[in-house]
Amino acid sequence: MTKKAKELGNENTSGIFLVLTLREHFAGLAMQGLCADHRNEDIPALASDAVRIADALLDKLSKDE
Repeated sequence: MTKKAKELGNENTSGIFLVLTLREHFAGLAMQGLCADHRNEDIPALASDAVRIADALLDKLSKDE
């Protein structure tokens, strides 16, 4: 992950009940999509994939500016 992507991922998003970084938010969204496939029960692998997806999105967003 590039430095710029890491900085972007550490920005906070505001919610009613909690504050998440963009990286945490993107990883949660990715995890939600990955969990929609009920056949995959390897949760630790899904979590790792979700973080990799979030990092890839942050890298892409940081290069598009």
